[in-house]
Amino acid sequence: MESMAAIGKLLAAFLVIGALMALLFKGIKKMGLGNGSMSKGGLISVLDTRLIAPKKYIAVVRVAGENLAIGISDNSFSLLCKLGPDTVPQDISSGNSTFNDTLCKANLAHNEEAPHA
Repeated sequence: MESMAAIGKLLAAFLVIGALMALLFKGIKKMGLGNGSMSKGGLISVLDTRLIAPKKYIAVVRVAGENLAIGISDNSFSLLCKLGPDTVPQDISSGNSTFNDTLCKANLAHNEEAPHA
């Protein structure tokens, strides 16, 4: 009988700890600490990220109103190209546009701007 009481106390403790962890996680997410910014109206926003190899990504970011494609590895990052304002749709963060569509539009815009030899 004592072992049942001990198991009950242990399960109750786990439930309390789990509830506290869930509240803490929700609070951190609500404050914006989980994504690296304190507010959604900041100057930097990550529009989309794609894994291209282990620990290597391509990300489309908006910095101070300018859209950029950057390459990210485990120890560095580099600017791949600047994207025009029309190449990245405003609703990309809602999932209505795919990453491939965005890069194709950026490539077309880049090719139109570059002089042909």
